[in-house]
Amino acid sequence: MDSMKTLEVKLAVNALIRKNNKVLLGKRSSESKFFPNCWCILGGKVNKGEELIAAVKREIREETGLNINIVKLLEVSKRFHKNHFDVLFDFEGIPTNLKLKVTEKLIELKWFSKREIKKIKLTQRDRKILEKYL
Repeated sequence: MDSMKTLEVKLAVNALIRKNNKVLLGKRSSESKFFPNCWCILGGKVNKGEELIAAVKREIREETGLNINIVKLLEVSKRFHKNHFDVLFDFEGIPTNLKLKVTEKLIELKWFSKREIKKIKLTQRDRKILEKYL
């Protein structure tokens, strides 16, 4: 019998939110389990039975207070972990309101220009996405 382990698949959604040639990023706290003190593209996991567009809009609203319109799907990628792998859906979105609110998930929200992004701490994956689509 084949001894290969079956990995659980988890879906995640992210949104590059653009306004006036800038993109909105969130900063993780120093206590964050994943990538502490890093700026990140906003998003999160898809709940069971949830549609992707609904999930990305919900995650952005929960993390920032913003409502967004989805412009397009930018790309789909995967990331392997020890016991599961993620399928990541990256969308482009534009805000329909501009009142930001910081929540418990992130310690800061900020709009960055392409030039400013080069100077901040990002994960390798997020830097690659931002360089490709900004």
